[in-house]
Amino acid sequence: MVRPIIEKWLLAPTKNKDMESASNDTTRLLVQGRAAVSIVSAFALDEVLSYNSSDDFVPPAFLALDSKFDQLLLDCILRLIEVSGNLWSKGSYFDDLDAHRLYLARLLGPTVVLLRYRSGMMQQFLDTVSKRIVTQSSQQKRGESSSTSAVVEIYIKSILMILKSKEPVLITSMVQRSDDIQKVLLSSAQSIEKAVSTGPLAHLGGKLQHHVKTICNCNQ
Repeated sequence: MVRPIIEKWLLAPTKNKDMESASNDTTRLLVQGRAAVSIVSAFALDEVLSYNSSDDFVPPAFLALDSKFDQLLLDCILRLIEVSGNLWSKGSYFDDLDAHRLYLARLLGPTVVLLRYRSGMMQQFLDTVSKRIVTQSSQQKRGESSSTSAVVEIYIKSILMILKSKEPVLITSMVQRSDDIQKVLLSSAQSIEKAVSTGPLAHLGGKLQHHVKTICNCNQ
């Protein structure tokens, strides 16, 4: 009974692609989309705390692992990040760095739980985000989108904040125990740094690359 409602909330924001002119869809995303992600995250964390296991991933009793459903979750998470970037580019509120960080922390809190404990989602997230950053950075260089820089910036800051998460959703330890995740993370960071290397976000790309290499104990 619950899954159809959650799927509807996850799908609703993706039906209208023109988010800048569709304020109602933006509101639905920020309310229903975040609520759906938060609900799944809350059950996932409850299962983690109840499972009492040293395993990196906990088989969910609520909304079992399903590639289609996980893709819906990921699409909604990425849309939330993109819409937030678009909103930031239109006002001065997020010139306040403390407000900036607080907003991101609240937005990404439930997401980190899913990336940490739903098997395969972290790699899928990193691969998708890095490809979007490469594409959008290319569009920015061609002058095709005025809000692209803000979206790319929030994507990179989101990855950094996720990697710096603390217990009980510590991402670092999971990454260090998984060669597969390290491989995807290193490749993603390299692609991102290269994509933004000649623009105003070059310092942010370098910061991400440095942090990733530190986590993965890489010297170069």
